[in-house]
Amino acid sequence: GDIRALFATEFTPNTHSKEFIIAAPDYVVNYVLCDALSFLFSVNNKITFSIIPWDTSSKRDLIAGKAHLAVSMDNRFPGCMHRRIIDEDELVLVCRPQHPILGNGPTIDDFLSYPHISVKTGSGWYDVVDHPLKELGLQRSIKLSVYSYEAAFSVASRTDLLAIVPRHVARNDVAASKLVCLPPPLELPKLEISIWWHEVHHNDPAHKWLREVAFPKILSHPK
Repeated sequence: GDIRALFATEFTPNTHSKEFIIAAPDYVVNYVLCDALSFLFSVNNKITFSIIPWDTSSKRDLIAGKAHLAVSMDNRFPGCMHRRIIDEDELVLVCRPQHPILGNGPTIDDFLSYPHISVKTGSGWYDVVDHPLKELGLQRSIKLSVYSYEAAFSVASRTDLLAIVPRHVARNDVAASKLVCLPPPLELPKLEISIWWHEVHHNDPAHKWLREVAFPKILSHPK
């Protein structure tokens, strides 16, 4: 059976068994993936899904070919990876409505005076935040690192810690609804949010089928 599946030219979810492992940040899982893929969560097929957090461990699994897809703004991958850009976005600064920074703008001095929350969704933050600061001879202070946007929003709403996040996350996440969004006081590059997968899966019939049916749903999702 394994040999027949290996050489199969088509994949039929109603007759072929397959588990897909997908890694994504919590925002993408909560507001996009589970909704976009819900039409596949049917008892009438033989496919199953394992949706895991996007972090340094799942990035290693993706590069090793153990995970099937990942949604990330990271662009540091080896040449064996395939990519589909699904969206572009810009970064915003979020803080609580009573934050002292709101009285002044904020300025770049304010931005660096208060400690930050870093959302460790895989990686990619160095390229879009910390590298531009380094080129100016500046560095922000990271007080807290978390693997969840919702955790970052929860802490930011209770403290004077600042967080840099994609605009669409701050706009759509319920946990961020009580926070203030501000433009960062320095020019930061735009984000490219992509779906990544390993070369080993690129021509696999099951993986090709998943990409063909899932990508349109993800690309057209309002969030």
